[in-house]
Amino acid sequence: MSGEARPGRLPANVSRAIYGQILVTSLVGALSEDSEIEAGYILVSVVVTMLIFWLAHVYAEAMSRGLEAGRHLGWAEVRGLAAGEWPLVQAAFPTAIVLALGAIGAFSTETAVGLAIAVGVVALFTWGLAIGRASGSSWAVALLGAAISGGFGLVVVGLKALVH
Repeated sequence: MSGEARPGRLPANVSRAIYGQILVTSLVGALSEDSEIEAGYILVSVVVTMLIFWLAHVYAEAMSRGLEAGRHLGWAEVRGLAAGEWPLVQAAFPTAIVLALGAIGAFSTETAVGLAIAVGVVALFTWGLAIGRASGSSWAVALLGAAISGGFGLVVVGLKALVH
C-alpha cells in the first residue's frame, strides 16, 4: 500500500469539536490550580461551562443568520444550528468521564486532572492527524498538523507546570 492518503470524510463541524477540546482542556488546567478544588467541582464546572458556550454559539449563529436573512429564524432552523454546534459539547465527554471517575473516588483529583489533560492532548493530536489524512495530506504533513493541534493541549500543560 502506498503512503498516499485517500481523502475521507470526517464528521460535520469538526472545528467545533477541536474548539471544544481546547476549551475543556484549558478549563481543567485552570481550575485544577486551586489545590482545594475536588474532581466533582471541576466536573460540574466543565459541564456547565460547555453547555453555556454551546448555547452562546447557537445564539450568536442564530442572530447572525437571522441578520443575513433579514428575519427571525424558526425553531426548526435554530434546532439545526444547535445540532451543528453540539460537537463543542461532545468533545468534553471523555474528559467528563475521567473527572467523574475521580469524583466517585476511583482515583485522586490530581490523577483525574492529569488524565483529563492527557485525554485532551491526545484527542487534539488525533483530530489533527485525522484531518490531515482525510484531506489527502501525506503522513508527514498529517503528522505535522497533528503536532500543531496537539500543541494547543501541550500549551495548557506548560502553563499548568509554569504556574504550579
